[in-house]
Amino acid sequence: GGAQNVYQTYGGATLSWGRHTIKAGGQYLHLRDNRTFGANQTAFFQTSTMQGMLNGGVDAISVAIDPNGKVPGAIYDTRIDGPFRSPSFTRHFRYNEFGVYGEDSFKVRPRLTLTAGLRWEYFGVPHSPENERFLDSNLYFPDLQGLNIFQQVGLAAFLPTDQFYRPDYTNYAPRVGFAWDIFGDGRTVFRGGYGLFYDRNFGNAVFNVIQNPPNFAVLQLQSPPALPVMPNQFNTLGAAGPSLTITGSARMLDNDLRTAYSAQFNATLERDFGKGVTGSISYLGANGIRLYSLNNLNQIGSC
Repeated sequence: GGAQNVYQTYGGATLSWGRHTIKAGGQYLHLRDNRTFGANQTAFFQTSTMQGMLNGGVDAISVAIDPNGKVPGAIYDTRIDGPFRSPSFTRHFRYNEFGVYGEDSFKVRPRLTLTAGLRWEYFGVPHSPENERFLDSNLYFPDLQGLNIFQQVGLAAFLPTDQFYRPDYTNYAPRVGFAWDIFGDGRTVFRGGYGLFYDRNFGNAVFNVIQNPPNFAVLQLQSPPALPVMPNQFNTLGAAGPSLTITGSARMLDNDLRTAYSAQFNATLERDFGKGVTGSISYLGANGIRLYSLNNLNQIGSC
């Protein structure tokens, strides 16, 4: 659960000059995404028999822990690293966003108006307040030439970060449109337009990164023998063995992530038949470009 607070400032102006109608404006948004994402927060106990449950034993336990700075493959020794404890599931990400635009509607002829404009947007990279800075990490590939994707994944490392990907300042979105009064009586109009529209990164992708080591891991214990179920489970899981090998999976945000956008276009023929009756025929289209996706990089055919 959580909440997102948005603080917005915007403004605009319109200027009529001869056959031109010029508009310009901008906006600034400060977003605060405060959320608790309890992935594997509640321990999952699995047993294959009802008798095992009655005996207080289970076949498998799965629960999120704070691995105390250890990455997958490292050894967690409860005698040295202390009892298992829960990781932090709460984040308070901050975003700053800007947008400016300008357009000109030009009456080329009494029956034809053309509109052209440009919008620029910047969607800020989420960052944390001071007390949570570098609590998260991202997976970074080695900067070496000639390596295939499997070699890169094998040499990749989790590094603490407060910037999951580089800022993208190239979000320029042109827009064009027209309106044509076909017969000059204001009753039959043909309109159309084309534009690019950018979309901010969805927050769930960022919150998935909180599951990365070295501050998060999912502890998975398997029997035999049957594992004991006792009060204060984090302190007693060590009964299954004083040292365990940390396992886990990576959730990586592309450090060169670019803002997704779509090309949208439309055309409409509208007719006023009088007495409050109108009819229209429209065509609407959209083409997603560089859309966000979730991929498993460490498999054949993924790249």
